[in-house]
Amino acid sequence: MKSGLKLGALGVEVQRLHRALTAAGHKIEPAELERNEFGPSTRDALREFQRNLGLDEHGETDEPTCEALLEIEKNITINIYEGGYCPLNLPPYPTAKLRLTAHSSIRTGHPLLTCLRASEPTQLKL
Repeated sequence: MKSGLKLGALGVEVQRLHRALTAAGHKIEPAELERNEFGPSTRDALREFQRNLGLDEHGETDEPTCEALLEIEKNITINIYEGGYCPLNLPPYPTAKLRLTAHSSIRTGHPLLTCLRASEPTQLKL
């Protein structure tokens, strides 16, 4: 998560911010989501997020806010439904819940995805 995001920002980092805020239960206008835009509803959602955590409520991403958002982002669960694609060749289930966690390999520095289903961790090199 990038520090310094504020009203008017656009792009992938705003998309990450949207994903974390919506995962935390905050509402963002669909038009802002579609454009990956830090608009008024994103600012309001971020202020509410900051207020709920007792952080400075200024509607911009700073280091404490980013740390809290990263914790949310680490715990986002992706649902894969029957007939959907899973690169791990897991048997299809009507609603298999997989937890995907992004991190870097210590050896190579390449990002890895860890996919956990029950107690079967698998890592995918991106």
